[in-house]
Order: sequence, then structure tokens, then C-alpha cells
Amino acid sequence: MSGKWGRQLERKAKKINAQRKRLGKRPIYETAGGEERITGRSILWPGFLMIVGLLYMFMFWNDSRDALYWVTVISYLLLALLVFWLRKPFLAIGKNTLTTRKFAGFRTIRADEIEAILAQPGYVIIALKNKKTRLVFSRLINRFDTDLMAERLRDFAARNQVAFSKLQ
Repeated sequence: MSGKWGRQLERKAKKINAQRKRLGKRPIYETAGGEERITGRSILWPGFLMIVGLLYMFMFWNDSRDALYWVTVISYLLLALLVFWLRKPFLAIGKNTLTTRKFAGFRTIRADEIEAILAQPGYVIIALKNKKTRLVFSRLINRFDTDLMAERLRDFAARNQVAFSKLQ
């Protein structure tokens, strides 16, 4: 597909997806970039930053409260808010790849690297073949919609011949 045709297809698909979203229908992902992104909310790291900022404020309350004291406290609280609102954990489900963000950056996993996908109430676990590591997506820690994620990963597993199991 030529570049011009591909860009035109993506623009039209973006418009159609916006219309379908307003109507409450499922978007057409295969034409719009080929991936669906399921986002969550990170609460552990912003909570830790907020606790550190408040701890700093209460520990040094009796010392001199000059401008640098307030700058430090407000900086911690603002950093916690920025991390909460801007750095969202996600799982992008493509045609044959899964992409997520870890501490060091983005991690893309091909379907042939996945051993099995396990869906439990509140959790989705993706077991990898070579490294014996697992990616765990949690409703409690990262506020993911794990039911929606399990449904989309079931389609991904069927499309790429990956073992999928759902526990009740």
C-alpha cells in the first residue's frame, strides 16, 4: 500500500471510529493502525511520591519554613499529580504483537514469544516462553479493565494460536 493511500485510509478510519464511538459501537481497529490500546491508571508511584512529600512536610514542620521548604513539598505533590494524569500504563494489542510500557521503556512482544495467556477475575497474566517471566496486568494496582482486556486477548490468542485460559 502506498504512503498516500495508507494515510488517507488512516484519516478516514479515524473519522469512522469517532462516529462509532459516539454511537456506542466497537471501533474498527484493523484499519486504524492495527492496534487497540487498553489503558489503566498508575496509583502506586504517585501515591508513594505524595506520601514522601507529605512526610517531608510534617517531619520538617518545626524547622524554618522558608521558600525552599514549600518549593520541595509542592514539587513532590505536583510530580505525583503529573505522573498520575500523564503516565498511564497500557497494553496495546496489535495483529500479532503486544506492547506495554515498563520502567525502562516500551516492550513489544510477538505472538510466537507468548506461551500462554491466563485471565482471572481482576488479573490478566501473559506468560512468555524463553525467559520464564510473566507480565501481570491488575485491576487493583493499575486500574485496568481486565474483563475487556481478557476479551480482546482471547481474540488475539485465537488469531495467533496462543493458549488462552480463563479462570472463574
